Amino acid sequence: MKIKVYPPTFIKADVLDMDNYIEIDEGGTVRQIYDRLGIPVVLSPLVYCVVNYKKTKLDTPLKKGDIVSFISFLSGG
Repeated sequence: MKIKVYPPTFIKADVLDMDNYIEIDEGGTVRQIYDRLGIPVVLSPLVYCVVNYKKTKLDTPLKKGDIVSFISFLSGG
């Protein structure tokens, strides 16, 4: 199934298509998005993740049409 993803800026987004969609298995979770994007789970306290604009947990199941957004508290200058 396709999930729209707004990834954090520090990852390689080569697993996303041109419209920022990622393909995951039916019944996939937010953790699967983390894995596919290469975001280490240890960084999860520093990366705020929402599904359909609501705070979520790593074990939250996803469904077709969901929007997963990441806000990173890491920045540089």
